[in-house]
Amino acid sequence: MRAIQKIPDVSAWPRPRVRNGLCNCGCGSPVSVAKKSDRTHGYIAGEPIYYINRHARRVPIEVRLWSKVTEDKSGCWIYSGGTDTAGYANISLRPGQMRHASRVAWELTNGKIPLGQLVLHTCDNPRCVRPDHLFLGDHKRNYWDAREKGRAPMGVRVGSAKLSPSVVRRMRSCRSGGMLYREISRKFDVPMGTVSHVLLKYTWAWV
Repeated sequence: MRAIQKIPDVSAWPRPRVRNGLCNCGCGSPVSVAKKSDRTHGYIAGEPIYYINRHARRVPIEVRLWSKVTEDKSGCWIYSGGTDTAGYANISLRPGQMRHASRVAWELTNGKIPLGQLVLHTCDNPRCVRPDHLFLGDHKRNYWDAREKGRAPMGVRVGSAKLSPSVVRRMRSCRSGGMLYREISRKFDVPMGTVSHVLLKYTWAWV
């Protein structure tokens, strides 16, 4: 990946997200005041919104992204726009279509993301969009990355867990004794997918 040391300069464009009562696309039209706070769009109740409806699309996506980025003490580039319920930075592509800002940052720097790939963080900061803090991986890699960083619940710490270490050992013992997957599924009353993950150590690998 091509490392980037400085946040791209987009100062030639009007800087979005200025709460001055005017549309941030540069048209100069007055905007309304937010009736309630909305973290998805970055609204604050009683403060002016940023754009007239649909005018955000007049500003190039790279300007809307990089102009809202500041570098923190750890070197992360923190996007100050809205977030989703999990805390990941979001940016609007068009009305009704939000996208993770980290994916937009990756594609602006490295090109199109291959099908089935996620954009993961080396820094573990969901609001960071610094390209050299991002890397690609599939859902399995994302899961193991979360486990390695202590973010993924495991075993009996999962609220819906039906298994326990002793049950997992018995399942594997049954398999070692020649029992078929479907027989183990019936014996322990768990789905075939769960049996497969346990026996292949995709889950409960620490037992």
